[in-house]
Formats: sequence, structure tokens, C-alpha cells
Amino acid sequence: MNKQQVSEMGGLMNQNTIKKNVIKIINKFAIFQGKPKKQTNKKTVSRYLVSGFVGLLASQAVQADITGTVHREYDYDAVQSAFEPGIEGIEVQAYDIAGVLQATAFTDVNGNYALTLDPDGADAVDGDGLVAGAKYRVQFTSIPAYLAPTPHAPGVTNTATQFASEPKVIGLGLGGLEQFCPPNPRIATPLAQPGDLDANSSALLSFLYTDTGTLPTATGVRTGSEANYDQIGTIFGSANLGNYETTPADTTQGAILVSAYVKRHAELGPGDGAWGSVSPADATGSIYLVADAADGAETADTTEVFEFLNLNDFNDENGVAIDTGTRAALTTVDASTFAKPGKTGIGGMSLSLATGDQVLHVVNLNDRNIYSIPMGDDLTQPTPPANGTNLDTINLTSAASYEAGAAPSCGTGTLANDLRPFAMSNHDGR
Repeated sequence: MNKQQVSEMGGLMNQNTIKKNVIKIINKFAIFQGKPKKQTNKKTVSRYLVSGFVGLLASQAVQADITGTVHREYDYDAVQSAFEPGIEGIEVQAYDIAGVLQATAFTDVNGNYALTLDPDGADAVDGDGLVAGAKYRVQFTSIPAYLAPTPHAPGVTNTATQFASEPKVIGLGLGGLEQFCPPNPRIATPLAQPGDLDANSSALLSFLYTDTGTLPTATGVRTGSEANYDQIGTIFGSANLGNYETTPADTTQGAILVSAYVKRHAELGPGDGAWGSVSPADATGSIYLVADAADGAETADTTEVFEFLNLNDFNDENGVAIDTGTRAALTTVDASTFAKPGKTGIGGMSLSLATGDQVLHVVNLNDRNIYSIPMGDDLTQPTPPANGTNLDTINLTSAASYEAGAAPSCGTGTLANDLRPFAMSNHDGR
């Protein structure tokens, strides 16, 4: 025999030995399970060998000692629901007890990640993977600025740094304040009133999401009224401030910003004047703060309903005074206001709450720009910039203000002549 024949014979002998041992194991297993003893022969053993090796390889291929999912949180319980998608691109790192990085992974399109075992087994210093039974500090990084770990349900850990001994499933729920929604939120909506400012007419209503039926009225003011017509006039845009303190020691249930809206047969608010006073010329730019806007009861406290700022008090980014347009005094026919709605005053508002970027964005219907107003870093005591400040400006009539190919089409017209922006929204810090 030559060396090749000896090698082949040795291989055959090893295979025959393996087959005999497998046959014995299979037959004993059948007896142990209480099944009728059915002898397995060499012809059928290959099926067990193949399936056994396939199962072994499959289990090794999916083995990962620390796994989990990073997902969007909308209800702030840190438990992923069917409507809460995974987040792609979050980096997950595992450090050993010496602070050495041992494994890194990125979440996939479904938000899943897997930190796998080190292929070198017990080698714990080369950073190629985890070691069985070892303890690790798991760090979630590259989290977008507009997201943060949310509050969580009892018994759930939801922080960007967690500790684990393998094997372990570690997830993370990330949410943005703009998208937080409690189970039964209170919803606020404007209510336009005809005629002059009236202290007995509601201008801002609120109700619970589950409420049904008709809001009752008392002396002309509906239950659920947060502010009256003589306090804020006709409004449209709104932005939720959340908790707000009229003084540092007085935490109220919430606050909302609302903006003046030009509407025929309806009066604007008093601006910075007394409630019910004649609307000033610059009232088209008024933005009012309504504190305690979660209790469904109007207030008579001037520290809780007042003009927070007026857009006309600021300049655009080039130092030019902002102009929201004018509205003539209200008349019975009100013909002079016929062409004003949608072209004068303020349209939509949106509050960006991304980390380090608490900014109120406002659409000026008159010059068709979006202005960004810094609100400070504490929304329990929001502070607008000083009058005369230059505000960041987006000119919506210029194609240069849009991402490539994203400028709206005006058909045969042009942006400068035909675009009429109105509502707006903030999404993921943009």
C-alpha cells in the first residue's frame, strides 16, 4: 500500500467507528425513551450524521452571547410594541472588567445587534469577541441628538450603559420629546369666535382623547376652556411646552404657546395690552403663552396667559426687521380682510426639543420665511431672545433653501410668485 491508500483506509476505519458508535447511541436513546427497540443499521446512520452536523453548524452560526434590539419609544415604557420600529446604525460596545473593548456591533435595519463569542476561545485581550461566562459593560453609542433613553416600566432597565454576564439579552428604547404620547393625552384646539373680543367666549379648548359628547357651557364659557377670546383672540399655531413654572417655585400642569391668526370676521388678541383691549397694529405677530394648559379650566391670572413674544420685534438673519403684515380694524362686513387669510400673520409653529436645540420654528405667512427662535435650555422657564435679535431664517421662496430635488413644484409658476407656505412640523430634530 502507498501512503494515500493507508490514509484512505484510516479515514474509512474512522467513519466506520463513528457509525458504529452513533448506532449504539441511537438504539440506546430509543430504549431510554420507552420506545420499541428498533435497530438502526449502517444504511440509515448517515442521515443522523448529516442532520447532526448540520444542526451543530447552525447552532454555532447563530451563537451570540449578548444580543438585543434598539427601538423607537412612543409610549415611554421601554418595552418594544408592534408599532415601535427598530433603529438602524446604533453602535453597541462591550468592555471587560479591565475596561478593554472586547466586541463591537451595529444594529441592523430592524434594530437588532449581536455581540458574538471570541473565535480564539479563552483569549480575552484581543478584542475579537466575548468570552463565555465573563462580565461586561455594554455601551450604546452614536445615538442621534434628538433621541434619548426613555423612562421605563417597573423591572425594565433602559439606560445607554448596562452591565451583563453572558449570555444576556439587552435592549434599549429611545424616544424624542416631540413624539411622547401618554395613554390618554389631553388635546388642545383653537376655537374661532366672530365679532369683537369677548371675555365670555372660549378661544382655546382642551379635552381628553377618550372624551365623547358635547362640552357643556357655563356663562358662555365651555368646560375645557383654557383661555378666553379676550385674552388671546383668534389663534391657529400651537406648540406644547410641557411643564412650566410661572415662578421657580410654582410648577403648573403644563403650558402651550399659541400664535395669532388672521381670519375674516374674527378679532386678533390684545397683544401686550390689557385683556379685551383693541388689537394693536402688530398683533398679527403675537405669540401667547397659556400656562396650566392641562386642567380644562380658564384662568384669570395675567401671569398665566400673556403675550410671550411678538415676531415683529425681531430681525431676519440679515438684520432686516420682520414684518407679519397688518389687519384693519374689524368691521361688520370686514371686506378689507377678505384677501388676508393665508397671507398675513403667522401660520404653523413647531418646537424642536433635540438635545441642545430647544428652538421654536415659526412660519411667517407675509414674507414666506421660517424663523427659528431660541428658547433657552430650560423649558420650565422659557426665555425668548432680546428684541432686535437676528433670527435664523429659511427663505421658502428660494430653491437654494431645499435639499437637492426637494423644492416644491408650482406647475407653470415659480416659488417666488406662487408658493404659499402655511403649516409646519418638526421631525427627528429637523
